[in-house]
Amino acid sequence: MTLGRREQRFVHRVVVLITVAVVMGIGVVVVKESGEIRKLIEPSFARDLLLLFAPLAGLAMTGYTLASKTFSSGGLLAEFVALVGSYSLFMAVALPSFFKRELASGEACRFWQLSCEETLSVRDNRITLLFVILALILVSVALYRARVIRAV
Repeated sequence: MTLGRREQRFVHRVVVLITVAVVMGIGVVVVKESGEIRKLIEPSFARDLLLLFAPLAGLAMTGYTLASKTFSSGGLLAEFVALVGSYSLFMAVALPSFFKRELASGEACRFWQLSCEETLSVRDNRITLLFVILALILVSVALYRARVIRAV
């Protein structure tokens, strides 16, 4: 199966959005966890909101810049779903550093901390699992809407 030029460009945009979302997520984790940055900027609720929602504007601008010609060709819904899917991937990377769980100090956790006792502060990776699944579903829907993935 060969893809047309429009489908190839859409796949390229989706890959770029996913890459940008993961890199921004890693950057947010570094900013959130860095002791040096905490010395300069005191942690606050407003800073946390900015760290979570500012990348949405960056992803939207990246998506708009890459997709400016496809909006007129009926691909707006697929572009929007791809954007939300990439933001979900960003949330999968960044959100666990905002929400921590208390785990028992000597306990070995099974399958991404789904059955752990609460006492030691660690990242909650259940959030990562949830948002990765959401991102996979949304990106698959976007690729299907753009006719990259065809039903058999």
